[in-house]
Amino acid sequence: MRRGLLAVVVVLVLVASASACDFTGAPGGVRVSVMGESIARGAEAQLRQDIGEERQVNTVLINHRWISDMQVALPDVVNDPDLRVLVVLLGVNDTAEKNTLAQIRAAIRRFLQTAAPRVECIWWLDITETGVINGNPIYLVNAPSFNEILRQEAALFPNVHVAPYDAWARAHPQYLWDKDRLHLNDAGRAPYAAWVENELVNAC
Repeated sequence: MRRGLLAVVVVLVLVASASACDFTGAPGGVRVSVMGESIARGAEAQLRQDIGEERQVNTVLINHRWISDMQVALPDVVNDPDLRVLVVLLGVNDTAEKNTLAQIRAAIRRFLQTAAPRVECIWWLDITETGVINGNPIYLVNAPSFNEILRQEAALFPNVHVAPYDAWARAHPQYLWDKDRLHLNDAGRAPYAAWVENELVNAC
């Protein structure tokens, strides 16, 4: 009973988060939505500032969420008729918390089947393959498989692209938190936001 109640609360929180977001940027600009968990959440202010200078931007960034969690909020995001670009950073928690690869594939496919028909351009960031979550070996074993599954599933949709966050993180280790090599440190948030805007959003 308690688990059922918790699930209802999570759904309500996610829907409220999606509907309560305000929009910034020039009126009539390209509307961009960024969905993700703690990695992107840490740079939310910088993402909103960089993208919002010339475009309307919506952020749905909630710590410690699985792909299936964010699926709940997805329809409210992608049904916006003005939405043109969707940036997604999800999969770290799915990979680290004992989901099977089949479950991960199903979650990615369901997410993209919902989003791809409604959004002109989608970027899904791959995950770092060298990070460690509380010393969890499952993440290190499964991260390369997650990225391969993501590439396979993205290839099924002509408007879905995989962004090389793993390569970006490897090239800029000074921007990552030493403890887990996953999350951005204070110095990394602005460069990360600039990379998302310049290399992903501007490419759509």
